[in-house]
Amino acid sequence: MKNETNRATPKYGKRGNPFKRGKTWTIIYYPIDPKTGKKKQKWKGGFKTKKEAQEALYEINAKINSNTYIEPTKITLAEYLTKWYDTHCTPRLSSNTLRGYRVNIENHIIPNIGHVPIQQLSRGQIQKFYFDLYDGGGSNNDENKSKKLSERSIQYIHRVLNKALKDAVRDGILIRNPAEGVSRPTVRKYQNNIYDANMLKILLEAANGTDLYIPVTLGVSLGLRRGEVLGLQWKNINFNTGKVEIRQQASYNEQKKIVELTTLKTENSIRTLPMPKGLVELLLEHKEKQEKIKKMIESDYIDNDLVCCHNDGTPLNPKNFSKKFRKLLEKNNFPIIRFHDLRHSYATLMLESNVDLKVTSAMLGHSSVTITADIYQDALERKEQASDAVQTNLFE
Repeated sequence: MKNETNRATPKYGKRGNPFKRGKTWTIIYYPIDPKTGKKKQKWKGGFKTKKEAQEALYEINAKINSNTYIEPTKITLAEYLTKWYDTHCTPRLSSNTLRGYRVNIENHIIPNIGHVPIQQLSRGQIQKFYFDLYDGGGSNNDENKSKKLSERSIQYIHRVLNKALKDAVRDGILIRNPAEGVSRPTVRKYQNNIYDANMLKILLEAANGTDLYIPVTLGVSLGLRRGEVLGLQWKNINFNTGKVEIRQQASYNEQKKIVELTTLKTENSIRTLPMPKGLVELLLEHKEKQEKIKKMIESDYIDNDLVCCHNDGTPLNPKNFSKKFRKLLEKNNFPIIRFHDLRHSYATLMLESNVDLKVTSAMLGHSSVTITADIYQDALERKEQASDAVQTNLFE
């Protein structure tokens, strides 16, 4: 049978629907174009009898009237994902997120189920795909068949596939998303390794005198994420009020091979925080030292207005920074934690110091369905509690 988009010509315009064309029967129907929302004329031919054509027309019109009609396509999941990545993801996602999507699509989804026509993809196929990955037999590539993926890795793969198939529904390619309701291996909750107040003091002492001192102190005393620390600029700091604005983050762009400043993902992440007095004094000293270096190397200094940077002003690579942080811990025989765990340590310190939970959440820039806009504004006004707690525990 043939699917055609030609308009009805005068030759066939008065012959009814279905009508005979040569030795077979043809029907004309008018589905809604999902892109324009308007009806478009479609022809479908190749029916051997008029009755067969009438039954097909009745079925198609019933689906059109119930908004369940989709135009048949032979496009595979791999073909759709390749196009989806370029049209739906590239224009609006960060470089790091794009890299994660690309790895999951190219290394896992396409090698396993990419050959399946997207309209034939079933919930059962996706279910089997996930558990094959978990059992270590999920790739068509023999080299990867024994590689078992973690529960969290499979969760990330599901997020990408589920998002793509949701968009396929919106694009009018699928009636429903076959990834919805698919079971995945349960993700084990990550156990944060945290330092108590005493250990944080010891860490700061060990970092003192190294180029990690300022970023570690920012992480410990404000609960900032790694990217927020490395993306902090002097223009964000108001020494008169003792406040700092967290508005951007540093991230490594895999495609451009550069470190760049990008906006934070959520509105709650953009926040203004009060700084402990000890941190204000430390940053003033650091700024003075940085100004001296600028004068020394003059035109060789690349001024990005960054608080934490190389001596020539260029930004720090987040991954290299994390490696350097780990080496500091190993050198001093400290328990190994991620830089992000300083943020968890900070939150624990706040709560153990009886700082209100909502205040702590606001300081961290967390978003939650249970925290309304009114509560968040109230928390902003009471953040001074958190600043006082850090000052008492870390600087006195």
